[in-house]
Amino acid sequence: MDLPLHAQTLYAELLQLKLAQRLAHGSIYFQTKKGARYAYLRQTVGSARLDEFIGPESEAASQERIAALRVANNIAKECRKLVSLLLSAGCVRPLPALGNVIEAYAHAGLFKGGVLVGTAAYQCFGPLLGVRLHSSAITTQDADFATASLAITSNDGGQSMLDILKLANPGFRPILGLKPADPPSAFVTPAGFMADLLTQQRSRTDRNPVALSGLNAGAAPFQHLGWLIDQPVPAAALYRSGVLISVPQPAKFAVHKLIVADKRGAHETTKRAKDLIQASILIDIFSQKDPDTLADAMADAVNQGHTGWAEPVRRSLRAIGKQDKFK
Repeated sequence: MDLPLHAQTLYAELLQLKLAQRLAHGSIYFQTKKGARYAYLRQTVGSARLDEFIGPESEAASQERIAALRVANNIAKECRKLVSLLLSAGCVRPLPALGNVIEAYAHAGLFKGGVLVGTAAYQCFGPLLGVRLHSSAITTQDADFATASLAITSNDGGQSMLDILKLANPGFRPILGLKPADPPSAFVTPAGFMADLLTQQRSRTDRNPVALSGLNAGAAPFQHLGWLIDQPVPAAALYRSGVLISVPQPAKFAVHKLIVADKRGAHETTKRAKDLIQASILIDIFSQKDPDTLADAMADAVNQGHTGWAEPVRRSLRAIGKQDKFK
């Protein structure tokens, strides 16, 4: 079902504001020490409260920063209103477990080279495409982040992935692999919410996980992932005042799901069914709204190869009764 036109306009406004918003926002407060007043910024990131020293209130640099922060706070207030209106129009808000992780990831600057993938990304496609997505295909208990760069680092260059995730939930812990010395590529909370790091497979001899030394973590290599995350698009996750993220092109995402579904093992029937549902819904949306974009993504994928690309697409389309989409 299409979102009302006014909601599509609201989302475009929200995304424009988030793209233009370069400064942090939060509460400005002051403390007096030895007769001098000092300014601080307090931010909420995930479930954490972070305090940052701004400087002596009397200094020009501090006054400029405070003035800029007040502008950023006004923008954030407007963004919160837009998010609220979009949720009232039927858009989807990430559950707190997911929203906190996305916010922590964004705060660390990891969306500069990272892309949200999986069902968490699919959740964000609704307002991007101007539709309400079917609720059965958007539930998730994990967040998958992909990067093409093994040199990815946080804003300060010193935070580990575990440090970042602990801002979302202090209970996050790494899941150790078969070799304890390997860097972790998956993390989990006591409640079972998972965050996974992925990267494109460069060769069949890739280590699993591949080291992301800048984050003191690893990333699991996956086939076809490089194609999926090439030229991602900006989106706004409707959490708090909105979180600016990067997601795959939705048409590519649909085709990628066709390929992934066909490659699932016999023990992954539930995941395969979810892949096919998401692909089918997106294909229907593009068939109605933008068939050329879907056709281009399909052609680009099948031109990558026959056995590993075209045939999985063909078989999955047959499974969902859309074999007419294969040209």
